[in-house]
Amino acid sequence: MLDLRNVTKTYKDGCIGISNVNLVFPDTGFILIKGKSGSGKTTLLNLIAGVLTPSEGEIFYNNTNIKKIPKYTLNKVSYVYQDYNLFMDLDVKSNINFFNKDDLVIKSLGISDLTKKKIYEISGGEARRVAIARALNKKTKILICDEPTESLDKDNTKLIINMLKEISKKILVIIVSHENEMIEPYVDEVIEINGSKVVAESVINKTKSSKFIDCKENRNVANNLYTSMFKYTVSRMKKNFVLVFLNFLLFFITLTIFVISFFVSNIDYDNIEVTSLINNNKNRISILTDYNYIDITNLNNEFNSLQYAYEYANSSGLLDLSDSDYNDNIFYKGFRDTSKMVSINSTTFTKDDEIYGNLPSNKDEVIITEYLFECIKDLGIDVYGEKIYPIDMNDIINKKILLGDSYVKVSGILRQDLDKYNFLKKQTSIDGRYSEIISTVFENDIINYNYIYVTSDYFSEFNMSDVSIANIFVNSDSADDLMKIKKFFGDYPYHTVSAYSNIIDEFYNMVALVKNGFNFLLIISSIILIIFLLYYLNTLISNKIGETINMFYLGLNSIFIVSSYILELLLTLIPVFLWLGIMVFFSNNVFSDVLKNYFITEVSFTLYNDRVFYQLFVYIFSIFFISFVFLYRVIKNKYKELCES
Repeated sequence: MLDLRNVTKTYKDGCIGISNVNLVFPDTGFILIKGKSGSGKTTLLNLIAGVLTPSEGEIFYNNTNIKKIPKYTLNKVSYVYQDYNLFMDLDVKSNINFFNKDDLVIKSLGISDLTKKKIYEISGGEARRVAIARALNKKTKILICDEPTESLDKDNTKLIINMLKEISKKILVIIVSHENEMIEPYVDEVIEINGSKVVAESVINKTKSSKFIDCKENRNVANNLYTSMFKYTVSRMKKNFVLVFLNFLLFFITLTIFVISFFVSNIDYDNIEVTSLINNNKNRISILTDYNYIDITNLNNEFNSLQYAYEYANSSGLLDLSDSDYNDNIFYKGFRDTSKMVSINSTTFTKDDEIYGNLPSNKDEVIITEYLFECIKDLGIDVYGEKIYPIDMNDIINKKILLGDSYVKVSGILRQDLDKYNFLKKQTSIDGRYSEIISTVFENDIINYNYIYVTSDYFSEFNMSDVSIANIFVNSDSADDLMKIKKFFGDYPYHTVSAYSNIIDEFYNMVALVKNGFNFLLIISSIILIIFLLYYLNTLISNKIGETINMFYLGLNSIFIVSSYILELLLTLIPVFLWLGIMVFFSNNVFSDVLKNYFITEVSFTLYNDRVFYQLFVYIFSIFFISFVFLYRVIKNKYKELCES
């Protein structure tokens, strides 16, 4: 089962641990390795256990080089070390059941009364029995014991030897001991080492080697390992509660500054605007640009699923109201030069648009907006040379009004929500914050969408010589589509306008005053967080170097050991992230309410979207990944030092 071929171990300082050893061990049996101190006994055990790597030669387990066996030390070998290698922060029972839960061995060794005690509360002899119990509980095919009876009285020594003898009938037991006279009568074979070489082998009780069977259920012996590591980490944190709490505070302060700075630096103003439009059923965005830049083909290719109408604005105005008395009320101030002609197509009106009257059926029929009708009511309009002041919509339906150089019949009126703006009819100047905000929304929501809808035939015959700007308006119920429009047409030569554009611009300018400061804080807090994480982990390893070495000797690989420290870090950070999550949730709501009160509007200040949270996750994950790599390299180097020492 176990075969050492020309094995030599030379340490970094040039000392030879063992030299050119060739040994073949049986599948089962009780083997004693004896020799003077410094002869190489412990080196040989460490090589067999896979803790040390041979400088020369090879070691085979079941005809496979142990270098090629995954987790060989963990899954194939149980090792009782001379200095116990027990976890001081765990109680006796947790140490014994570290790999597998089985209380039978506790009773067999007579240590049931010790189970609730910590390791530092028991004697050296009791600790020896605990270490043996843990090794037996690992249930592997090879059990190695370095001085298993040291510090035990005669009765307990006999108890341990008898137990090892009994278990050697099923597995291979290899021990090193100075108490040779007491042990030799029990063992099957004695190997003597002197001067780093095997000088004698003698069979005392010849054992019949059984056929090797590597049971599937034993290929991963660490059935309880993850639970044990969690318990170990929690116990370690309880013992150092004050330090853990101080680390929690430092992480909380640093991460709070980091998260606040991150969110302020990444406020998505387009998201605020689009969310407000969707929530308040104002699902329209205008795309403004110079006429020469309009590329209808590109628009079709990029946004073929959107509803849009192609719109032109005439520099001299379309409706002839020049003879009307000028009304300087805020409500009417935009009527003269903002009327725009739109060719009606299948997507000009949305499903929520309400038409009073009828859609045009002839070329010279048009639809006007309710806002234009309100202006006409107040200012009057020429109808075949006669100025009329309609009172209700029926007074102008089917009447012909002067549009440019020709008369067209009003077949319908597009209803608009004007009730909340009626108070503006009584004001000639902005009076107070409320009026200013409402006036701004009114201009963008009503005046900027002050269209005269004409048939495509009429539109094609209209004289476009005076066109100065071009505009495309987009209707959509989809926040994703509106967001795509905002992103795609957000830079020169384009500009987008919605009902809330002016408010969002004002909010942007307000945040811009402090944004640079928060950008600086974001950079500084990121650097501090990385430095603190690395310092925290490095200190953790330094303070627990003994436990780290224990884990290596027990066969736990670098990834697992790193995970145990990362687990402690996460357990420290979980309450930090919970508090941060609560803070972000409530602060966003509070901040939104404050802004709504300041702007006196229905704008939904949803500052953070899924994309921002994803970016935050990636950012923090990157910081932790850097820390993980650092921790892994430190532990890997420590392992390399152990192997070469």
